[in-house]
Amino acid sequence: MKKFQKILDSFSLQENLNPKVWDNYEDIDKATLKSEVRKKLLEIAEEFSDDLGDDVFIEDIVLMGSLANYNWSEFSDFDLHLLVDFGKYGEDEELYREIFELKKKEFNNKYDITIYGYDVEVYAQGADDEHSSSAVYSIMNDEWIQKPVKENAEIDFDFLKKKVKSWISKIDDTIETEDIDKMKSLKEKIKKYRKSGLEKEGEFSYENLVFKFLRRSEMIGKLFEAITKAKDKKLSIESKITEQSDRLFGSASVKIPADGAHAGQSGWASGNAWDIKAPIGEPVYAIADGTVKTFKDYGPKVRKTQGKKLFGIGFTVKSDNSLPDVYYTHLQNAQVQKGSKVKCGQLLGYVMDFPGSSYDHLHIGVEYGHNIREFLNDDGTLKCAKGEIEVTPKSKQKKQSNKDQQMVWNTLSDSVFLKKIMSYVKDGLYFEYTPGQKIPYEQPVEVIQSGLQFFGFSLPRYGVDGKFGPETQGAVKDFQSSVGLPQTGIFGVEDSKYLLAMLIQKGFTDSDLRGLQYDRDFGLESKNDQDFYQTLLTKLGAPVTNENMKFLLAWRQAEGKAGNFNPFNTTHKLENSTDFNSAGVQNYQTLDDGMYATLRTLTNGRYNCIVNGLINDIGAAEIAKCASLETWGTGDLVGKVISGYENGASIKSPSLR
Repeated sequence: MKKFQKILDSFSLQENLNPKVWDNYEDIDKATLKSEVRKKLLEIAEEFSDDLGDDVFIEDIVLMGSLANYNWSEFSDFDLHLLVDFGKYGEDEELYREIFELKKKEFNNKYDITIYGYDVEVYAQGADDEHSSSAVYSIMNDEWIQKPVKENAEIDFDFLKKKVKSWISKIDDTIETEDIDKMKSLKEKIKKYRKSGLEKEGEFSYENLVFKFLRRSEMIGKLFEAITKAKDKKLSIESKITEQSDRLFGSASVKIPADGAHAGQSGWASGNAWDIKAPIGEPVYAIADGTVKTFKDYGPKVRKTQGKKLFGIGFTVKSDNSLPDVYYTHLQNAQVQKGSKVKCGQLLGYVMDFPGSSYDHLHIGVEYGHNIREFLNDDGTLKCAKGEIEVTPKSKQKKQSNKDQQMVWNTLSDSVFLKKIMSYVKDGLYFEYTPGQKIPYEQPVEVIQSGLQFFGFSLPRYGVDGKFGPETQGAVKDFQSSVGLPQTGIFGVEDSKYLLAMLIQKGFTDSDLRGLQYDRDFGLESKNDQDFYQTLLTKLGAPVTNENMKFLLAWRQAEGKAGNFNPFNTTHKLENSTDFNSAGVQNYQTLDDGMYATLRTLTNGRYNCIVNGLINDIGAAEIAKCASLETWGTGDLVGKVISGYENGASIKSPSLR
């Protein structure tokens, strides 16, 4: 009861700012962070920024929350926010927000940092994002952005107590159910409850005070812990039954109930047959030794026979050791044939696309009167696995899992290339070759081609040219065949997932891209300047029009003095380029190299406004308004040059040679 009252008392305003944190804490107009506190917070922010990676655009580092206000207490912590300009990531903004959110959680979990007994929590927040804090201090500039105002909030503590006790009862009652879904739902309700209060009445809303009480009294922590324990319990029960069920699939989580029965996609129940949902291309493994006695390929289309839907490859394995025979179907790229000897854990084939349905799955059955439990020991391992498939102890599994996750995270966070492929998965991008149609240059295709070449799927004629033509289509088919995907030649989301997973597993780094075959032969050595601009437009997939040419010529004029064969002063480095100036602008050896570098820069995702403006031929003056010209470094100069043209000035675009 004392703690209950202690937490309630912590909501009262203090007379001054926290004296451990602030100099001149009695006078808000003179108050500044103590130098040792500011120095330490900047060190922490720098450490967190290093974790985020090199490509982070920090606008400011600020302190928010109760330690920047009069409502501090022993329960307070340092809310350290890095304000990031996410707009500079262009189309990848949401992807970077998600990555930084994961990094924030990882950083706060990894470090237990305190300053004068107060915990430090770091955040990566959008510089333009709305916030509900009534006090904000710029640590970077050592000044107030928003000074706190000491206004005693009228808190009805009796009303607050009732609200708090009501929520505590809800939490305790929900925890008692041990129902994960109910506990997760309550967690979300608490978050929404707090958010609504902050939006309506700010930090001293009853909703926010209730949330703070629940957090300070560790009730929220109790709920989170209960969710984790319930998950552990659920997974432990399932793992006892299906410890080795991952040998059915390469990665899918397969749940086989204790009695072995399974309700399929239509709700039917059977003791001897199961439809086990899995992604297209998922590898399928044998659950017993035996010999393939029947084998049939029904093809890619569904055939309805006697109420059954037949498609893909199906075969029966006559099991050894007195076990029932096993029938596997709806597979593609089978690794066995009639008469093949099969060993437990052997790769059999891959799950295929269920035509006209999203329920892609493996159908597996045993003889009538038998059950899949006959293949499993009491601990859930496969009977045939003795000495062949090692069951890793749970403690080692967890350590290995954490190690693998860290490896994956490090690989992803260090690679711009992998982040691009990750964004293609998220955006649902796909590419295909259509004979007879003009093949445009597309930057994602260049990324895909690079990934394919990395794994030896060669593009001998054109190399990495950013065009999805017949050569790339052939390489994609070879790639799909190698991983068990349908050989469509169309590169879609599933292909991106497989390519991403393979690159991560290989420990890929961006430096591995060096040496891949890129097409740099644009045939410009004997051409004039006009040909350069026209070729640039064509390679971007933009029409060669007067307005587009006007924009490029104005841009060249606005750049002024430029590097050799580098009309727009790109900083993209090639193996034989040299620095033109201290800003990193490059000198290139040939006009073809200059074209290649310019294309690579324009299509890196940060200049989509310019590229799309050219493609859509929106007019020179409109393209000149693109904010990405600021990113490039030219700013509003292009617009001024175009304005001069329209007022009668002649074009004075410097020569490219």
